[in-house]
Amino acid sequence: MNLFWLGKPSTPTSTSNNCSGFITKFVVLHLPRRVLLLNDNARPHVAFATLQKIEQLRWAQTSPNPFHLLLGDDGIDGPTNAITYPSRAKKSVQNQWAKQKKPIILGWAGLYLYHELFVYMTNGELNNSSCDCVFTYNTNFESSASAVLFHVRQSFKPLPKNRRPEQLYAMMSIESPYWCYEKMEYVPDDYFNVSITYHSASTIPVPYGQLTQITALTSPEQIWSAAEISERMSRKKRFALQIVSHCGAPSGRDVLTKQLQELIELDMVGKCSGKNCDEQKCYQQQMESHFFYLAFENTVCSEYVTEKFWNALRSLTVPVVLCREVVRESGIPDDLYIAADDFDSAAALADHLKALHKDRDRYLGYFNWTKFYQKRWVPTVNTSAFCQLCEMVHQQMEEGGELVGRNYTVKSHKKLWGAQRCRENFVQNELFKKKLTKDDKDS
Repeated sequence: MNLFWLGKPSTPTSTSNNCSGFITKFVVLHLPRRVLLLNDNARPHVAFATLQKIEQLRWAQTSPNPFHLLLGDDGIDGPTNAITYPSRAKKSVQNQWAKQKKPIILGWAGLYLYHELFVYMTNGELNNSSCDCVFTYNTNFESSASAVLFHVRQSFKPLPKNRRPEQLYAMMSIESPYWCYEKMEYVPDDYFNVSITYHSASTIPVPYGQLTQITALTSPEQIWSAAEISERMSRKKRFALQIVSHCGAPSGRDVLTKQLQELIELDMVGKCSGKNCDEQKCYQQQMESHFFYLAFENTVCSEYVTEKFWNALRSLTVPVVLCREVVRESGIPDDLYIAADDFDSAAALADHLKALHKDRDRYLGYFNWTKFYQKRWVPTVNTSAFCQLCEMVHQQMEEGGELVGRNYTVKSHKKLWGAQRCRENFVQNELFKKKLTKDDKDS
């Protein structure tokens, strides 16, 4: 996979279906129709381009990259570090990969439509020389691929026709099981031998974030100073914020949000409120200007703690979550967030938030974590999921292949990623439902 830069344009960053106006680094995934544009400051998105259009824009590759990407049937970006047509390059590319003994990882069934592979599997770092694997979406490489990667958030039919015993079949999703388990019903329970999800029970865990302890080797830039914390607190002028673009979520979060709107000053941003921020900078400013952030997930599932929580934390805004158990089982300390299910009612939760807002010392207590953990909250690149999968494939080749492939196993993907991992309608069915004690029943 190659990194491209566009010369400084005269127009601002654009999100339209053309290639003019992009100002920072991005990656081309598929030509001539679909491309995924990944810049430094925004989420990737699909746009349209042609090889001729790229040549007209005179894009310049700045450095070779060990991630070689085959761009479907319409174009190739091969290890020659040049964009060429498959009729001229496909055979030579295959031969070159074979001579170099480069392992091939095949992305199955339209994986390029999703940004997860590059944002979460590589931690946004695509130029890591330790991961010397070929990545392709071209199913013609099915028989020669060392690993096949399935994005289980979408349908991955038709299935591969020929599977070798030593091949690694990896299921991948950063979404909760609620959105995935039906897609996996039509494959055997032991179909996958590698799992790549946010859950710690996965073969390769890909959490949305993690706390990194401060050590003697930690750079001072990664440690929050008292002055920085004080400055961040001075920016806070508003009470609570929620950013939601998925309305009517299965967790039932909308029900609690509606109750809280009548009890506290709550600013709503996102598609569900009709008030959108157009840029990441806007979202960041909104987050930093509020004391509390309602980090209610769309589903309540085991260890499902997403960027909602981590964005609040890195902005020094106190996250409010639906379920403490979900966050606790992710290994996150209890004292840096507030959980709605610790309270008997929405009113009790609102009263607690108001009390903290009035008591600066108690509020600041939620930032004691800054004394022990770094600012950095994303995994470092040497733990990226793509690299780990690549390393597994290399180990497979070095140790004889078939035996290693069989030793990797997901005994039951239905147990790992089944519906039982989630609690549908959590707010309506479980939240604030006080369990009666014996004394309550007798009274």
